[in-house]
Amino acid sequence: MPLADEMGESYFNKLNYTLSNEDTALELGVLPEQTGHVVAIAGSGSRVLPLFARHPGVMTCLDRSPAQLALTELRVESVRALSHRDFLTFWGYPTRDGVRIRPEERKAVFDSLPLSDAARSLLLSHFEQTAWDSILYSGSWETAMGSLARMVTRVMGAKAQAFFECRTPEEASTFLARAFPHMRWSLLVALLGNASVFNALLYKGRHPKKNVRDTYYGYYKRSFDRLFRQAPARRNFFLQLIMLGRLEFAEGLPVEADLAIFEAMKAGIGSADIRYVESDVLDALALATPAVGLVSLSDVGSYFDRRTESEFLQRLKPGLEPGARVVCRYYFRIPENVDTTGFEDKTRDFSDLIAAERTQVYAIHVWQRAK
Repeated sequence: MPLADEMGESYFNKLNYTLSNEDTALELGVLPEQTGHVVAIAGSGSRVLPLFARHPGVMTCLDRSPAQLALTELRVESVRALSHRDFLTFWGYPTRDGVRIRPEERKAVFDSLPLSDAARSLLLSHFEQTAWDSILYSGSWETAMGSLARMVTRVMGAKAQAFFECRTPEEASTFLARAFPHMRWSLLVALLGNASVFNALLYKGRHPKKNVRDTYYGYYKRSFDRLFRQAPARRNFFLQLIMLGRLEFAEGLPVEADLAIFEAMKAGIGSADIRYVESDVLDALALATPAVGLVSLSDVGSYFDRRTESEFLQRLKPGLEPGARVVCRYYFRIPENVDTTGFEDKTRDFSDLIAAERTQVYAIHVWQRAK
């Protein structure tokens, strides 16, 4: 299985993601209502949860990491059992009234949730190590982002926090034009936005093998320029994490924390057949029943070997129903020489969703199996 070979088995034996490094509002917009079977890479669970708002018949949460599957199960069961407010406080998301819970209260909620024995055992160990603090910032990726945020604070000083005090697009635009320290920001991007830094902080030598023409500096600089123009930074969970190290503003949380989406997720979880599968996605899709209507691949394709990246759509095809969609995110590497026989490129149909996506560090493709 090429992905395991590329990433190394140790990568899959710990919590690499505990918050969200993708904006699943995109996949939510691509997924038709009441799709019969959805398959999604689990990650922290934030890649999966919003998709329940479309009321799928079967949801397969798929990952090579038992730790990430356990965390996904915890997210699902917390939505099923808790109110929106209690969900936010259990996970440690900021609320508009500033309410938080104590560690012993978080433990009591955890003990009440109907988790599998394997998930409970794995997560209990993690919570005990962190004294029942919020789990949101304890993954390898979130820890690395916290390190980056501390560097941002050192270089940008109070200007970083001031950027998040802008409440309207007009205020944000004026701040960017007159007060934002662009030279210092450019220096930060040049120093931190490169493979060696991310290898040291997170990837441990497994950073994707870049084939995009852009330099690392140019790639990140343009990505953040797009983010800065989207909306006030306080409305963006990714910018909060990168620049502040934590989520401080309730109006900028991942889509799973939105009240309307939360209620739709709860209804979807109540009616779905939910499966947790520890497997390579290409192997799992070949055996999928019923046929799959949407596959959310995250950035798995960036780590395929040369042969797999050219044939992955054909390997997925037997498990897909006619008209099924495959959403692919790519990080510095876009698969080459892909055999697209029997698929249509529908990416342009979702250009508005892609432009509004709140990380802007991924190239995104949407493929659709011919009907």
